Amino acid sequence: MKNKKNKITNLLKIGILFFGVSLLLWNCEKDEFTSNPDQSNLLSKLQSEFNAESFKKAIPYEFEVLWNNENKKYHKELEIYYYEFPINFTNSFNPNNFKTINVSKYSTIYKVFVVENENQEHSFYIYKSYTENINKKKLKEKNILFEEEISYGLNHILNNEGEIVYAEKIENGKKDENIFFNKEFKKKKPKDNYQSRMMQDCYTVTTYHYTDNYIKWGNGPYTYVSTTFNGTSTETICESYWLPDLNIGGGGNSGGYYTNPGNSPAYQDCQSNSNKNYQGRYVEESNPCKYVISVNPIECGEGYVYDPVLGTCVEEDKIINELTGKAKCLNYHLDKKGDSFIKDILRKFQGDSEFDIKIKSEDKVYRNGTSIELNGKTIEPINGIIEINISTDKFSNMPALGAVRTLIHEYIHADIFSKLNTKYPTNGDLDFKTTYEKYEIEKQHNTMGELYVTSMRDALKSFHKDVLVGDYNYLTNNGANPLPDSFYEALAWQGLKEHNVKPYTDLSISKKAELTNSLNLYYHSTTKNCPE
Repeated sequence: MKNKKNKITNLLKIGILFFGVSLLLWNCEKDEFTSNPDQSNLLSKLQSEFNAESFKKAIPYEFEVLWNNENKKYHKELEIYYYEFPINFTNSFNPNNFKTINVSKYSTIYKVFVVENENQEHSFYIYKSYTENINKKKLKEKNILFEEEISYGLNHILNNEGEIVYAEKIENGKKDENIFFNKEFKKKKPKDNYQSRMMQDCYTVTTYHYTDNYIKWGNGPYTYVSTTFNGTSTETICESYWLPDLNIGGGGNSGGYYTNPGNSPAYQDCQSNSNKNYQGRYVEESNPCKYVISVNPIECGEGYVYDPVLGTCVEEDKIINELTGKAKCLNYHLDKKGDSFIKDILRKFQGDSEFDIKIKSEDKVYRNGTSIELNGKTIEPINGIIEINISTDKFSNMPALGAVRTLIHEYIHADIFSKLNTKYPTNGDLDFKTTYEKYEIEKQHNTMGELYVTSMRDALKSFHKDVLVGDYNYLTNNGANPLPDSFYEALAWQGLKEHNVKPYTDLSISKKAELTNSLNLYYHSTTKNCPE
């Protein structure tokens, strides 16, 4: 009887203990739930409310938002709760895919910025940060707003009209209290009331509108090619606020709104306040100006090239190929679809040529009126055709890189002839002629030495690494010990230095010795064969 009573007591204790533990677990779960709102529901709500299309004026590129598990943050000065989400660009035309151009001291990142009010309602903005003194890889990692991770830079918040509603400048890792603007959020009054020193009168502002044209060939990056002036508009401004000056250096921008053209030759129409920022500093002139830059991505299909005068793609000049053997093989790799070393060099100096090129093989090629045998020769236009003759005899025993150098050299001669003889010169042609005419003798070779050697060097280096792969890997231990740039530059000078061109004779003695030594060390070790 006693044992039976003990069993009942024990069962009762176990039941009470089980109930207590269950209650405790239930309370713990309840506490955890109430202190951490359902993040997935919040992210779904934000995703459904945000419309990327409505922010085209703030981000002029196609993008998607990475709705990740960002924590809500509080900004003490602005007295707001906010979230921020990174973005991915979904089209190849975007700032990350522009060819590197020295146009600005700032790199740019975008994020979606979400403000939450006391009723848990959300307002959407775009956070745009201009950051300097940091490389692009690190820049992508440093995406946190307002936490002073950058040494020098600018932070903007934009609404869906692309208007700045908040701006601040970071100097030495700290916000500059004298340079900021806040139109949308609560704020503490700065120690030095910058707003009180701002001009509040109404005045007329002239806006100059430009379009930066970018061209993409094959699978390469978009490259800035020209700027088009689209006219002006005027508006009356009755309030002033701080807006940073971006340093533009010759066109090739990523789109935007600017108040200072700096020294850029592409945007020189806006001059009345070139040293003044009418928004937030001071205005001393009766007609201050600003300018707006849009971007125009252009992709030219096979057989077409970009015409900077027409601002569109036109049928490219034909190259009539009558090469044979080794020259034909090397020329194919120089000009294959999507990776044209020739076109990349000739595009460096834009012009609109009405000439076609015929390139053909000859057993032997001679200098005019002599028995001196040449690697190749280019003949000026006859009946709209520029002819290039390539020596089969010379090419047969020549290292492949030397033969490629000859082909590039002769193509450049053809390009020079086309620019000099065109009936419809563009600005690019005229600029080219200015360089050409300054030389009294050996004008073509001097011009080639001044304008093309660097491009030739880079093309030869890329051709060796990307086309003559086996030879490159053998000579460099699979890239572990790359050949010096001086080797490829020395190759580029062949066929020029023999004419005592001024750009070469102006090189220092040590530089010439470096080039000669590099050529002698590596040239005859390179392959003579073209990869089939």
